[in-house]
Amino acid sequence: MIKIKEIEMKKTKTKGKNMSNEMFIGIDTNYQEIIPSGYDLVAVEQSDVDNGTFESAVILYGFDEIYSLADFDFTNPVLGFLSSEKSILDYV
Repeated sequence: MIKIKEIEMKKTKTKGKNMSNEMFIGIDTNYQEIIPSGYDLVAVEQSDVDNGTFESAVILYGFDEIYSLADFDFTNPVLGFLSSEKSILDYV
């Protein structure tokens, strides 16, 4: 089973090389409320959050998909909400 790093809820506004003006809100694994309007629920490598690229981001279409992350090759995944001027689907 994949272990997801639990982080405090925090907002990070970055300007990465692949996306512009994105906002990432980190959440912990106990968060089961709503996905905010205009955001995607994502799992992403901590290193991508740190450098603002979000290249490893995987969109989750519900909190039940958190348990399917073992199918991906994450080293240090974090969960959060990602918003930008475009959906990250536009970068796939």
